[in-house]
Amino acid sequence: MVKLVIKLALIIIFLYPIHGYPSNIFKATIIALNAPIFKAPNLTSEITNYLRKGKRIIVKKINYKLGPFLETINKNGQSNFILEKHIKIEFKNAEEFSFKKPKDSTDYRLEEPIEKDYPFFSSKVRRGSFEISVGTPLNNRYNYSKKIVEESFSNQYGLKSSYSKKIKMDKSGRTYFGGLASINYSSTQLTTYDSYRANEFQWLIEIGPIISFDAYKSETLDLTFIFAIPIDYLRKTVIISDKAISQNKRLFSGFSLSSQLINRLTIKNFFRNLNAYVSSQLTIQPPFIYKSSSKPSTFSSLWSRKDEVTLPAQTQLFFSVGLSSDF
Repeated sequence: MVKLVIKLALIIIFLYPIHGYPSNIFKATIIALNAPIFKAPNLTSEITNYLRKGKRIIVKKINYKLGPFLETINKNGQSNFILEKHIKIEFKNAEEFSFKKPKDSTDYRLEEPIEKDYPFFSSKVRRGSFEISVGTPLNNRYNYSKKIVEESFSNQYGLKSSYSKKIKMDKSGRTYFGGLASINYSSTQLTTYDSYRANEFQWLIEIGPIISFDAYKSETLDLTFIFAIPIDYLRKTVIISDKAISQNKRLFSGFSLSSQLINRLTIKNFFRNLNAYVSSQLTIQPPFIYKSSSKPSTFSSLWSRKDEVTLPAQTQLFFSVGLSSDF
């Protein structure tokens, strides 16, 4: 009973008189779509309630500075606060004619009629890209008959293009599926203990499916994660420096599978409708053996009876820059 009396007393003190400048108490109408009511005169304060547009309340101007807040009371008779820009005060005088409605930050609705070309959903469902890359080379070589004492691997350089399309079952529009194609080049120089030299030049062609997901999207940046499983075609040329034999150049080739994990940071509309991006790629290579279509005329010099190129299981790391476009 005591609590009820206290609440009634607070309401009477706050509300009386209900208008006029002497008490700085006024009637007001909510003009924001969904006006928050704060526990304290601070934007970081707890929000105790929301009032919808059109509801009438009582507010009180405070003598000490509270910034953009006015005091009100909730249904329990407790003091709360509301932003001045979310209400229209009923002054009952000429001041009401000077009122200018501020922009409502709580109104998420679109004004009608809506423009015909309004993008409820993006019409861009395809994505193409082209990039250049540099990374660690494939650590593979021919099984020479002599002991190798020195070897030098160049970086692996590549050109890659891809094409993908949004997956319809993903309603967020962030997942794409498509394919890639790339061509890569690297070389190796080797020296034996008795100063024989060999050079290996290899081309790697990759074709396969990719799936990507835009993990982060904004007006200017995208962060995309990509997974690919390409089919690899490796073609290696082995040349030895022994002029005493007639066959000092041979070709080795074969097919294998690899997997690629890629993350890409895209800068949107870098140049007109083109996006620019940087990416890093981890390639996982399973072990494989490449054969030649023919045997050497004689197993002499550096040619070995284990006539093959061995590719051990390994990983490669690449860095790329490229351009992409959504259309």
